[in-house]
Amino acid sequence: MVRKRPPLRPIPWARPALGAQERRAVATVLREGWVAMGPRTREFERCMAVMAGRRYGVAVCNGTVALDLALRLLDVRPGDEVIVPAMTYVATAAAVVLRGAIPVFADIEENWPTVCPKAVEDCLSSKTRLVMTMDYGGTPCAHEAIARIARAAGVRTLHDGAQSLAGTYRGRPLLSYGQLATTSFHVAKQLTTVEGGMVFLSHAARDTRARCLRNQGEIAGKKYWHSEIGSNYRISDLHAAIGLAQLKRAGALFQRRRALAAAYTRYLLEVPEVALPRERPAGQNGWFFYAIRVRNRDAVAAHLRQRGVDTRVAYPMAVYEQRAFRKWTGRRCPMAERFAREVLCLPLFDGMTMAQVRFVVLAIKEAVVASQ
Repeated sequence: MVRKRPPLRPIPWARPALGAQERRAVATVLREGWVAMGPRTREFERCMAVMAGRRYGVAVCNGTVALDLALRLLDVRPGDEVIVPAMTYVATAAAVVLRGAIPVFADIEENWPTVCPKAVEDCLSSKTRLVMTMDYGGTPCAHEAIARIARAAGVRTLHDGAQSLAGTYRGRPLLSYGQLATTSFHVAKQLTTVEGGMVFLSHAARDTRARCLRNQGEIAGKKYWHSEIGSNYRISDLHAAIGLAQLKRAGALFQRRRALAAAYTRYLLEVPEVALPRERPAGQNGWFFYAIRVRNRDAVAAHLRQRGVDTRVAYPMAVYEQRAFRKWTGRRCPMAERFAREVLCLPLFDGMTMAQVRFVVLAIKEAVVASQ
C-alpha cells in the first residue's frame, strides 16, 4: 500500500456514471418527440426482466412506488402482519404501514447485515401475511432458508431488491428471489434512470394487473375505461432511455464496483480495528454499499469529513427506533442495533480511482489512531 499522503481533494460518497451514451440516448428521445411512457420503457422492462431472471418487469417512477404496487399485487390488507428486516431503508417498512398493515421487525444475522431466518421464524403468527427480505448494500440474504420458512407457514415472500442489482446467490440473480421482487434506479444505485423503479413478476395475470394499476386502473387497450382504482406510477421514456444506455455497459459498471470493493478489502486488512463486510458463501455481493463497522464510528466519520471524504451511516438506527415507527417497536433486535452503532459506508462509485481508495483507507487509519 502507498504510504505517501495524497493531496487533499473531495471524494463524494457516490456519483452517477452518466456520460456521452446517456446524453445521446436522451437527445434521441427528445428529437423523436415521444417522451412519455412508450417504446423505450417497454424495451427497458424486457431487458431488465432478462437480467433479473424473471418473465416480466413493470417499470414505475421510483422504488418506493414499486413496493406499494407489489404489496397491492400480493393483496396485503389493513391489519395484516408483514415481517420486515430491522436493518433496512425506511421505505421498506413505510410501504407496509401505508397499506394499513403492521410491520413486525426481525433481527439481522450475526455475520451478515441481512434478516436472520431464525428471527423470521420467531416473528411468525396467525396474522402473518408476508415476509419481506432485502440484500443490505448488495449482500445476499439467506433467500432459500427464508423461502422454506415462508412456504412451511403458508405465507408469501416479497424481495425488496433496491440494493440488489449486480448481485447473485447460488448462481441466480438476487432479483429472481421472492414471489415478487422490486428494485430502484435512484441516481446513486448500481444502474440508474435518475429516478425509477421496477416490479419483477413471473405470472401473466399479475403482470396485466400491475400495468393496469400503474396507469390509473385503465384497462389495456381501452382508453379511459377503468377496471379498478389505480394511480399514476408511470415512468417516462426519457428515464427508460437512460436505463437502456446504462444496461449497455452494465457489465463494466458492475465489474468496476467489484474491483473497488476488492481494493478496499485488501488495504483495510491492515487495519484490525475495522470489521470488513463479509461475502456470503455461494453469493456474489452487488456492492451498492461498502459498509465497514468500527468503534467510535462518529469520530471516524468526522475525521474523514475533515479530510474531504464523504461517507454515509446506513442506517443510524434500526427502523423501529425511528420516531415515525415507534408505535410498532415490539421486540428489540440487538444485532441490528449494534450494527447501526458501528456501520459506516465508504465512497463507492464508477469514476472512483484506486488512488482515491488508498486515500480513504489512509484517512481511516489516521482516524482509528486518533480515536483510541
